[in-house]
Amino acid sequence: MRSGRTVRLWQEELGRFPPYRLDADAVFWAYMASAEFCGCHIPRGWGQPARILDAYLEFRHHVNDGAVKAEDRPKGFYSLAGALRHFGLDEIDAARKDTVRDRILQGPPFTNAERADILAYCEDDVRALARLIPRLVPTIPSLPHAYFRGQYAWAIAQEERRGVPVDLPSLAAARRFWDDIRCDLVAELDVPYRCYEIVNGVPHWRNNLFLEYLQRNSMTWSRHESGALDLRDQTFREMAGRYPQIEQLRELRFTLSKLRLNDLAVGRDGRNRTLLSPYGTKTARNTPSNKRYVFGPAKWIRFFIAPPPGYGLIHRDFAQQEPRIAAILSGDKALLHECESGDVYLGIAQRLGFLRESMSSEERKGVRTLFKTVVLGIMYGLGAHSLAMRTGVSLYEAREILARLRAQFRTFEDYAESVVDHAGLFGELSNAVWLADAVSAAHQAKNGAQLSDPEHRKRDSARRQYRGGAAPNSDNSANS
Repeated sequence: MRSGRTVRLWQEELGRFPPYRLDADAVFWAYMASAEFCGCHIPRGWGQPARILDAYLEFRHHVNDGAVKAEDRPKGFYSLAGALRHFGLDEIDAARKDTVRDRILQGPPFTNAERADILAYCEDDVRALARLIPRLVPTIPSLPHAYFRGQYAWAIAQEERRGVPVDLPSLAAARRFWDDIRCDLVAELDVPYRCYEIVNGVPHWRNNLFLEYLQRNSMTWSRHESGALDLRDQTFREMAGRYPQIEQLRELRFTLSKLRLNDLAVGRDGRNRTLLSPYGTKTARNTPSNKRYVFGPAKWIRFFIAPPPGYGLIHRDFAQQEPRIAAILSGDKALLHECESGDVYLGIAQRLGFLRESMSSEERKGVRTLFKTVVLGIMYGLGAHSLAMRTGVSLYEAREILARLRAQFRTFEDYAESVVDHAGLFGELSNAVWLADAVSAAHQAKNGAQLSDPEHRKRDSARRQYRGGAAPNSDNSANS
């Protein structure tokens, strides 16, 4: 940028080494750096730049606001044009950009004039980024952390390019017979519930049948203000903590209503590749498409994952990660001791007097399920009423459990309160890796009834603190 030097090269003119420096005395800037790495650096063997600043990630960092959901932002808000617009800078000619992009997607051959247009199109983005950088740099509170996020963009690019290996013949067969499979799934999995009807070969969910199932089994269920049953997938997930038998029905509902096998992004080489969208949530998690990513839809879809001959596949996941993060951040030695016990949920249950040696394996499993909800719930500020609703215990029992937890883990409780106080005083939350998370006065005014509820404030603050601490390792699969 300082030299003003411009390099224009067509694909076949690119050599073994990039036309710019990658050492630690230079900074590699890009908007959505993973796209540059996945499409150019990795296939050409150019290697990882020593210092990476991803303007896309830093823009998301700057505008991250706990009061606004990403889906509520205007269309294109997080694009390069959207970032320019946010800072009041001249935007890119969108119409010209769309025209050239459409021509690129059609593929070669390209005329000399089209080559010139494509190079100019790329140069427009580079010059736009050069205008954005001086506005963006002052918003970065810590360059070392920004460089870390840039390194993560490199890791994401490796994963996006490698993809997840899929058994393509089995997937093709499932796609071909999907309509029949849907009916077979209902015939087999809906037997305990009887909530579906098959009409002309098509399964149909019936609300009245689900209500009858709840009544037959004396189960309570969340409802909307109108009195209608709350049938959102998130509600099913929460109620499964109280009624584990509901999880199979939830999976069936999701499979039949949302899953479209043809939407899975699987190439001819049998690899599932899609944009992983790093730092896509306010707590810095990845947000790949639930439709296009093999880990997004129903869990049974993962059975299509298979390594090619001669290779192995490792799917690594952290166990009981959030309680350990909470113990370390708060400095609560008692909580950390239970994390080291091998099973933090059973360890806490035993400490609180809810686990007996005479219990059967099924009874111990039930206690563990209860205390997983309890432990994660108290970390996120879950109150007695919500705990009773989710677990099925009485309100008195819920209060007693929470009182015992707070007495045993006082250091953590004090820390959790300090997180809420910090959010209220300074209007933001952050962690070592991500992000100043604004809590705007407008949001507090808009949602005053909720935010005045200590349970809501505590849950909202803690969710960002503990999930944010885990975020760089969240929602990813490792494969080789």
